[in-house]
Amino acid sequence: MCNLLLLGIGNISRGDDGLGWLFAKEIEKDHALFIEVQKEFQLMIEHALQITDYDAVIIVDASENKFEHGFQFRKLPVPEASNTAFTSHVQTPENVLFLAAELYEHVPDVYVMEIHGEDWELGHGLSKSSTLYLQNALVFFKSLLTSWQPSLRTAITHPSPFAQRL
Repeated sequence: MCNLLLLGIGNISRGDDGLGWLFAKEIEKDHALFIEVQKEFQLMIEHALQITDYDAVIIVDASENKFEHGFQFRKLPVPEASNTAFTSHVQTPENVLFLAAELYEHVPDVYVMEIHGEDWELGHGLSKSSTLYLQNALVFFKSLLTSWQPSLRTAITHPSPFAQRL
């Protein structure tokens, strides 16, 4: 079992919505031995069961939120039921974590990497600013991975670097 799952969320056919996929693709090139990487169009209820197989999960997605360096990396607390809203399709990272805790009684460490996007139109490539934000997020994340290796398991049990909010 790989101890770390990275879920790149989005749609590369819709401009900046592809940021999560592109992030995942880049990490997969150099770190596939240490991280299981998957690319998904959206989070779904089924991911609640899937994440219980891991010690840590990183969800990367495009966001309309603006951040100082174009991205934010944070650890999710397990939400209470009153702080979740469910639909039949798209789920938030908070919903998936809540369901994993509630249904399967396993709570992995879940981190969210939001990368600011501006252009969501079908057929568009990444905007100039989102290309820069993606690079900033990759540099940040790769530096964390470099400090983790070769003992990835030890690193994810001491998640203090993730407390940073950029």
